Amino acid sequence: MMIAYQRAQRGQKAITEEDLKSALINKPPGTPELTIMSFKNAEHGTTLGAMSASHSNALSKVDIPAFDWPIAEFPKYKYPLDHFESLNKGQDEKCLAQIEDLLDKYEKRNMPVAGIAVEPIQSDCTTEASADFFQGLQGITNRRGIYLMFDESRTGCGATGRFWCHEHFCLPSHVDAVVFGGKCQLAGFFHSLDLSPKERDRLYEPWMGDPVKLYIFEAIICLIEQLNLMKKVEETGKYMKEGLMEMEIQYYDLIHSTRGLGSILAFDAQCPALRDNIICRLRQKGVIVGQCGSQGISLRPSLTFTKRHVDIFLQKLEEVIKETELKEPKKDKGEDILAKYGPPPKPFSRPRVHPCEHSETRMKKKSKKKKKKTFCQEMKELSAPPNKDCNDSCDSNPCDAYLEDWQKECKAMSEGVQKFVAGVKREKKPFAFDGPGVKPLDKCPSKQKKEDHCSKSQADKKHAEEKTSNKIPEKKESKKSMKEDKKRAQICTSCTKPKTTSNMWKKCKPKKKKSKKKSECMRGNTKKPPRKNNC
Repeated sequence: MMIAYQRAQRGQKAITEEDLKSALINKPPGTPELTIMSFKNAEHGTTLGAMSASHSNALSKVDIPAFDWPIAEFPKYKYPLDHFESLNKGQDEKCLAQIEDLLDKYEKRNMPVAGIAVEPIQSDCTTEASADFFQGLQGITNRRGIYLMFDESRTGCGATGRFWCHEHFCLPSHVDAVVFGGKCQLAGFFHSLDLSPKERDRLYEPWMGDPVKLYIFEAIICLIEQLNLMKKVEETGKYMKEGLMEMEIQYYDLIHSTRGLGSILAFDAQCPALRDNIICRLRQKGVIVGQCGSQGISLRPSLTFTKRHVDIFLQKLEEVIKETELKEPKKDKGEDILAKYGPPPKPFSRPRVHPCEHSETRMKKKSKKKKKKTFCQEMKELSAPPNKDCNDSCDSNPCDAYLEDWQKECKAMSEGVQKFVAGVKREKKPFAFDGPGVKPLDKCPSKQKKEDHCSKSQADKKHAEEKTSNKIPEKKESKKSMKEDKKRAQICTSCTKPKTTSNMWKKCKPKKKKSKKKSECMRGNTKKPPRKNNC
């Protein structure tokens, strides 16, 4: 657009050497100060020139230099369009008048506008403009000798029911330039013959072509024509838009402003929090939607989207809206305090009090405090029941006689406990906790177990002697059983303990002597046995 504009300004003159030399050092006349007009909330890309014409994502533009190019207002309509025709027409006229003012302003600054870049439907907020607006915009560009470029990277390739969205506007003349990408699987542009440069190799280079992507784009176009997808997109788009508008009437407090063309649709929620809630719940139900603007929800279905899919989507959306409940934002504590008690008093608004009076009031407050009750008073109130025999004229409500009996019982219990403890200390007997009471034992439990064991072994010995005296016939035993019986029969001289129970009685140990004698118990010896020879 800039090349064609400068060529028209030069007329039939050719490019001079001065133009070429100054262009290499970024100075005029080779690099003139031309500008491109764009619109607010527009999105054209992330290259240096495209970022200067983009005004939707601030984070992508920070720390990057930009050109001083004019920015115009895009029409802001109220929906539905049928009910606000006069208001929306006023918006179109206002925006077109502002565009002409900006063109005059930059022309006076010697920074003329060479072209206008516009989106048929702005992708950031999904805001659309009427056919009257675009017809008036093309009329301004034709009258002033500048060029109009449509950026259809989001709206092209049949997304709106026509292959290019600007075909809906019934423009009086052909478009000067169109930029496309996205669903086309190919990025490029086409333009009128007026914009084509006269010089050779001015724009194109040998390595700029990509024939593989051209074949892909050709296959996409053939498939769209065979399946008649343009007609299906137009029908399903109208069907979905009508369903959203009906739901908008039913739930106007929650959603509103349904807009768009074909498969590029959007609607607004009441607030950003509600928008995020609806998007999250739809994703949980298997429906993927996007967000646009501050509180908008964007819909971008594929070209194969049918009415059956629309019914499923509308059903899921209605379920989500019914489940959603609006929550009022929480108020600050300061607001609650102001609502209850009013504004705080002004400084020094209270009457000053004399220090003496102030001290007297403090003493009165202290005197009002309850005194601590004694133990007896608490016991009278809590433990002692009221006396039924007392008359109403009686000063004390609890019965003093019952309290005295209770105190006597406590003293008797304490005296009994003291006597029991004194007797236990005097006798110095151990205790066995068998049952609820405490019983003293005559001997240590361990010693008593040992004696019981020794008495059992002596009883077994007597029983064996009685058997031998009566000569009771016994069965023959095997050699192993005989050896085991012999081992069990070896008994200590002092405690009559079997030798085989060495694990239980580690202090018992047989003496090692040359003469064959019975083992002796080492309990009576004063010397401790060596650790290695323990049983």
